[in-house]
Amino acid sequence: MIRLTEDLEQQFQDELKAFEEEKQMKYVTTIERIAEAHGKLEEKNAIALNLLQENIPIARTTGLTIAQLQALQSQMK
Repeated sequence: MIRLTEDLEQQFQDELKAFEEEKQMKYVTTIERIAEAHGKLEEKNAIALNLLQENIPIARTTGLTIAQLQALQSQMK
């Protein structure tokens, strides 16, 4: 492991902060990533549920498994 002197560490931190601010980079936490993925899954499930209600075959187009579709279909009843 490489260790920087205190001066170099501070310089690195300052330059990194300046770079992030310049590029307007947003730090995304793991929890935010999980929430985003969960939201996307909920959205995909809602679309699939609507298609199921219209009797449109959707297994290939949604990427959901047959078991997931059957679980959604049971919610319709």
